[in-house]
Amino acid sequence: MSEQSYWSEVRRLAEYFKKNGKWSKEQGYESEVDTAELCVYCERTTAMEKATRDHSWTSNWRAAFRVLSYTDRPDAYEELNGAFLDFDNHQELAIAMARDAFYLDVANYSDRHCEPDTDQTCNKPLEAQQ
Repeated sequence: MSEQSYWSEVRRLAEYFKKNGKWSKEQGYESEVDTAELCVYCERTTAMEKATRDHSWTSNWRAAFRVLSYTDRPDAYEELNGAFLDFDNHQELAIAMARDAFYLDVANYSDRHCEPDTDQTCNKPLEAQQ
């Protein structure tokens, strides 16, 4: 995995999970602007967490170290869990940190760069993100 492939995957997942995006359509939600919006948001967030948790880049400790070198959020574990890291070995530590960092990268990219309209995409070049 390279840094470019990491951020391409972040963009791909952000596009998939964006509001009113492909995930919403696959779940049968025509629009997320109805009265059940919070419920749909929670379902989408849970699905995004599962996708990043089960990703091969966060379940393999060697790949997890690379995720941590590419992410903008290496402190995501403490931010999301409100706890300091307490693991028996560096492999478990890297996997836990990478999972949360990858999740926050996808969530933040989706929030910052993905329009809720289905006609918009998040495939902005990295230079445009600055």
